Amino acid sequence: MPDVSFVVIGDAAPESSESGASFFYLPRPFSSDSLIAIVKSATAGLLSDQS
Repeated sequence: MPDVSFVVIGDAAPESSESGASFFYLPRPFSSDSLIAIVKSATAGLLSDQS
């Protein structure tokens, strides 16, 4: 199974969030810069693992 990362966009932070590097939360409202930054963070480890 391939490694995956999740970016969750919502109005409020989840009450119980998954711990670990594969779960990223982005509160609304958000700017395009913050969306780009979190997607880069979420995919950073995934891209380096590909050959």
